[in-house]
Formats: sequence, C-alpha cells, structure tokens
Amino acid sequence: MSDYTSLDEATAAVHNPGTTPDQLFLIASNQPTLWLDVVAHPNAYPGLLDWLQIKGDASVQAAVATRRAQMAAGGPPTPLMRAGAKLPQWVIPVITGLSVIIVVLAVIMAMLLFDRNDQVGTATTSTPVASAKPATASQPATVGQQIKPPNLTSDGAAIVANPTDANAQLILDIHVDYQCPVCEAYEKFFGKTFDQLTSSGQVLFRYHIRSFLDNDLGNSSSLAAGVAATCADTVGSFQAYNDAIWAHQPAEGTGYTDAQLRTDFAADAGITGDNLTKFQACYDQWQTMQVVQNMETINLNSGVNATPTFLVNGKKVDLSKTQADPAAVLATLKAAAGVK
Repeated sequence: MSDYTSLDEATAAVHNPGTTPDQLFLIASNQPTLWLDVVAHPNAYPGLLDWLQIKGDASVQAAVATRRAQMAAGGPPTPLMRAGAKLPQWVIPVITGLSVIIVVLAVIMAMLLFDRNDQVGTATTSTPVASAKPATASQPATVGQQIKPPNLTSDGAAIVANPTDANAQLILDIHVDYQCPVCEAYEKFFGKTFDQLTSSGQVLFRYHIRSFLDNDLGNSSSLAAGVAATCADTVGSFQAYNDAIWAHQPAEGTGYTDAQLRTDFAADAGITGDNLTKFQACYDQWQTMQVVQNMETINLNSGVNATPTFLVNGKKVDLSKTQADPAAVLATLKAAAGVK
C-alpha cells in the first residue's frame, strides 16, 4: 500500500470513489492540502472526520459539519463537497467574523447575568439545569487500595495482551493514549490484523497506556480509560476491553463517561457474572490508578513522547506503509527487528 507522500498519487486516489477508508487515513496524514477532498470522499468514516475537524482550519471544519449533516440525512455530497471543491475565499472571513460576534455576545450576556445575580443577592435561588450530556469520568472521591494487574510487565511500563506467548520471537510495544484520534485511526486499520497476530503465537503484544492528553484536553478521560483497561486485565479481559474502547472512542476532548467505562465497554468485552462484579469494584475505586500514572511517567522517561509509537524488539518501526494483513505486518516487524 502506498503511503501517499506523492501529492499527484494522493490527488488521484482521493478523486477515486473506490479508495478505501484506510487509504483515506494515509492521504489525510500526509497531505493536509487535500483535507477538503478527503472530507468529501464517500468512504470518509466518522473517526476520520472527527480528526479532520480537530486539525483543520475553518474551511475544513465547515466542510465536516456539512458532510455530517448530509450523512445524517442519507444524501450524497453537495457540489460544494465534491472532490476538488474548495470553499469560496470570502466564506472563511465571514465564518471567523460570525464566531467573534457570537463570543462577544456570550461574554456580554454572562456579564449581565452576573450583575443581575449580584444585585438580587442570596434571596434569589436558582433551579439547576440538567446537563445536555453525561459528565465525563473522573477520579472518585475515595480511591481504593491499589493493586497490580496480573499482566503488568515487571518494569511497570506496559500490559501484556497475550501472556501465553511470552517466548515469541517478536515483541511489539504499542504506545497509545485512549483519547488519541490517530491511535484510533491506526486501530481501525490494523486492529483485526493485530488480533490475528495476537492469537498466532508469533508476536508478544505489550500495550503502554499513556495519559498525557489529559493535560492537553483538560479532562481525566485518558487516565480513567487506562484504569478501566487495567481493571479489565484483573479479570483476564484486557485485549477484548481494549478493542471495545477503540470501537467507541469519542471525538478528541469529549471524554468517556463512567457508564461507558464500567458498563457498556465491559458488556462489549464479554465481562459478566463474578468477573463483572470484580471489574466494576476495581473501576469504581480506581484501584489501578497508580499503575496507570506510573506507566505514563516510566514511558515518558524512556523517551517515548508521542502516540501512537510502535517498537519491535526495542527498535522503532513505521507501519504506515504496511498493508493490513498478518503476513505483511509480520514481514515489516521482522525486517525492523533484523529477524529472519
């Protein structure tokens, strides 16, 4: 598979309706000038649109919003959204100007409301308004006794996904943050392939669960999801739970909810009965919080400061040019590790 570092090749591919979602991800990763065309492509998937909305400028964000509306209505892209179409140059300053006006009006309204409440004083009571969306997961008021998941590596840096293959010739270390949209894109591309290799006995998979995006995004969802995944390891369901998280990753910054992490994803991972009770007790008390926090510190100190990062037998490996099938990935890993 091409990595689409050639603009001409990427342009031809993005204008081809048969280009796959995986190929679109690589085009978006390597050719920012084609983001509007990627948005317009019929195979642009929700996760990729989320990523483009976060990374793109006002024209890309407007295009994504229009595309989402079209997808919701079940209609085809409008002429504005067809491959090669660009927003008229006058639209961008108009959008920017309207955004400024909205912000100014919001500030004025907030000031007026604050002044009114200040004048009325304590005699006025307000009725709480229910939030439009569930609150994201956060650290519980009381953290329980800390435990170590059974498949935590001896150095505390990772969780082993397939511990029965400890003697595998290849060790693949995967650094991920559960709020990282590019990690999610790689998971969509390689997830099934990784699952097949996990059960093949040829590769030992070690997941380094990172949580630095909490600082960037102003929430604690990376840590919360890491706690949930490591709690799933305590009942022998790390890999299945890891897959469930990636299958339902929200837009970057939106965050996971407690209901998702303790109930929904557990169901997807097949955690039931006594194991579900044990898992939920672990999550409710964040009993693996220290493990996940230490994991971030240990891995940051090792020099890995970006996600996703892949290392095979300790050597960094680039999977962006590799096809999503076990034989191709295995060949790439062996070549990077110097193994025949």
